[in-house]
Amino acid sequence: MKRAQIARHRLTWLVLPLIMAATIASALMVKPKDELRNEALPAFETVSR
Repeated sequence: MKRAQIARHRLTWLVLPLIMAATIASALMVKPKDELRNEALPAFETVSR
């Protein structure tokens, strides 16, 4: 049991940095789209009102 738990912990520590890198990369990729979205935000606000 202990050996399996240690292996599981190693897996999580290997996977977590990959997930973090993927999320950071996706956030950087989305940033240009956010700039375009900010231009469209006033239209959204007028529609919601």
